[in-house]
Formats: sequence, C-alpha cells, structure tokens
Amino acid sequence: MAEEDQSCTQPKDLDLDDLSVGILEEIFADLMIVKYPGVEQADVERLLEALNVGDLGLVEQIEADIAEKSARWMRAVLDVDD
Repeated sequence: MAEEDQSCTQPKDLDLDDLSVGILEEIFADLMIVKYPGVEQADVERLLEALNVGDLGLVEQIEADIAEKSARWMRAVLDVDD
C-alpha cells in the first residue's frame, strides 16, 4: 500500500514530451469528464480544436458552455434521485 502511495506522489522521471498528442488528449478528456460530469466527447473535441488554433476567447466560451451543460446534467441526476 505504501508503495502505491509513493508512486502517485513521486512520478518516475515522467516527461510530458515523451507522450504523444493522442495520449495527452486522452488524459485531457479524462480530466474534463471528472471536472464536468455529463461532458461528451464532442464537447472535448470542440475545446481541443479551439486550443489547437489558439483562440482563447473561444476556449473560454466552450468551457463555460461545458460547465453550464454539466450543471444542468447534475441537476437532472439529482432530480431523478428525489
């Protein structure tokens, strides 16, 4: 157990330059799903495209749209539980 904890807190020479763009995109998508429950792959792809072209205004708008969509999704889930 202590070995598992140590591996999480001390990466062994992890260098993001060694990871492919595809792997980094998968990691990013996973992080977005955790941060914004209910987010869909199409949402993440739109955000990645905006990041790729460097349009920060569009990135902010897409993330705001994702946050709003996630909030609606969470309210719907909570309503179902009632």
